[in-house]
Amino acid sequence: MKGIAPDEVLLDTGESKTLYARGQSSIDTDGQWFVLPPDVVVSWRGGQGVEVTPTEGQVVTVKVTGPLPATGFVQVQATTTDYKGHEVRSYVSVENKKH
Repeated sequence: MKGIAPDEVLLDTGESKTLYARGQSSIDTDGQWFVLPPDVVVSWRGGQGVEVTPTEGQVVTVKVTGPLPATGFVQVQATTTDYKGHEVRSYVSVENKKH
């Protein structure tokens, strides 16, 4: 797997998107994406108007369930711990589609 991880998804109320937690090797090794080991626990958290199910796992569904805040977006946060025991966080913005 190669590519750039999206940092935003555009959804209307009632729409959902599947998100995958993945690791990425260093640029020295061509920046390949890889599936995380099964024992890596990833916790997810949504915000106002956004539901994340399940709240733990490497594959989750993000759904817009209602109006987003006045800022127009919500950040979904994924948190895990690396092999050194350091907390690692990543964010994806969920925004309303522009019509």
